[in-house]
Amino acid sequence: MPCSSSTATTVPSACSSLLTIPQELTENVLKFCEPRDLARFAATCRPLRDIVYNDNDQVVWRVSFLSHPFDDPRQALGCARLTSAEVDWAGMLQQWLHAESVLLSRSTVLTAVLNEDNASELGDEDEDKPIRASLLTLLAAYNSALPGREGSSANLQWVESVLLRSALFAHESLLPSPSRAVPAPDSAQQLIAQLQCYLALSNEDGQTKASKARLASLRSSSRCYVYDLRKYRSETLWGPYTLSANGRLRVNWEHVKHIQNVVLMNLRDFPDSWKRVWPSWGVQSVRPYSAPDAEKRKPWDWAGVEGKWRRVVCFMDYRDLFTFNFSSLNEGPLNPRFFDDDFTEAVRLMEVDLKVLDPIDPSSPMSSPDLPTSSRPAAAFFASGSSLFGTSAPSARGDTHPQYPPIRFEGSSKGVHSGTSKIRGTVQMLRDGTVRWNFILCVPTDQVTSYDDAANRWSAEAVQVGHVGSAMGIAGIWTVAVHEEVGDPAGPFWMWKAPDSLPKDLDQLTF
Repeated sequence: MPCSSSTATTVPSACSSLLTIPQELTENVLKFCEPRDLARFAATCRPLRDIVYNDNDQVVWRVSFLSHPFDDPRQALGCARLTSAEVDWAGMLQQWLHAESVLLSRSTVLTAVLNEDNASELGDEDEDKPIRASLLTLLAAYNSALPGREGSSANLQWVESVLLRSALFAHESLLPSPSRAVPAPDSAQQLIAQLQCYLALSNEDGQTKASKARLASLRSSSRCYVYDLRKYRSETLWGPYTLSANGRLRVNWEHVKHIQNVVLMNLRDFPDSWKRVWPSWGVQSVRPYSAPDAEKRKPWDWAGVEGKWRRVVCFMDYRDLFTFNFSSLNEGPLNPRFFDDDFTEAVRLMEVDLKVLDPIDPSSPMSSPDLPTSSRPAAAFFASGSSLFGTSAPSARGDTHPQYPPIRFEGSSKGVHSGTSKIRGTVQMLRDGTVRWNFILCVPTDQVTSYDDAANRWSAEAVQVGHVGSAMGIAGIWTVAVHEEVGDPAGPFWMWKAPDSLPKDLDQLTF
């Protein structure tokens, strides 16, 4: 029978027996309890509630949080000075477990499906707010994942478990659709797409009949999306972006997801030897500075730009691209059936070698990002999902984070069966934590070897998938460097840091 909490002086014998032992022993026993059992235990009487909730150090909740297990937020990127007292251990644990409960609930999926006709606004209505809040909580767990390549992140294992068990991420009506209007930035649809990007089809084995059917459907819809030339406009820099209500540039995560789908499923069609050059994928690959040699970067190379990269570029024959977009043949333009009958596009593997240039102001940049300063406790960023790498803060075109000036780089790009192109570009961190890449590929002639005189033939816009310096790399869109008319070609690409185990040159690979 529960102990009464109506008086502070009368403690029933059931509670009294617990209070006769040292509090340290009680706390040690509570460390082995499930979080929900802690809440029930605290409801028995006021003295025991004080042990659970009024301990300034929150030792019981801290041990419960870390034993769940979750990563220690004090070891997250930019939190080296975070103390235990600044972390709301109880609040974080309760919020994260509540988010798990919401996203695994059948009613969550039903609510989302009922709103599919207004999917771009999913999460804005009162009944949808728990869905969006729970998605932001998953991103908060991702935000505080352990950096580096050693071991694995418990936070990301939990995020992956929730994603794979929640029907919300698998329901056909809620998957990214090429015909749907672009969801608003920070909408639940964009948050779902962002989390799907972190999985990057790692949950599909491609062997079972059901998996093959899903991948075939995704491949067709993703091709329709990335090769739809209406998606590329000057307002969005011909990249995988969208505009917020106030005209600021934001990442269109649905677009990024389609880019991943096209590249990965094209790679599946190649011989097994190509698997040696596949990008890292899956949630553990989005950890900060999980890319090879990230720890060896120069002090001002906060994005880990310098080094060897692999880049896979996909493109349609221009006649096919024009027919798909503008011809009235084959049941009209932009018809998904265009990609039936074993359609294939070209796929090229490139070796990219990049060097960062000296910063304009060598004293200004730091070697790695930190959390923004705030009057709130640092742990509040993790609870709200609004850390530097969160999704709630707006970003403006060219509005870079003041602590991390743009990184200028140059280098070369060489294909298996093509000549060497020169590259120059920049990497910027926007104020919302988005890491944006843009670069130009210059094609020198026999008489021209300098960057300034080479022909600027191709351009690229891309975003980091995951944290800064993630092993998953960047996904984006290539197009022409100079836009003169509607119908300029465009296509998807994926670029990632080459692991140490790969051959240093493409001609050493067997295809």
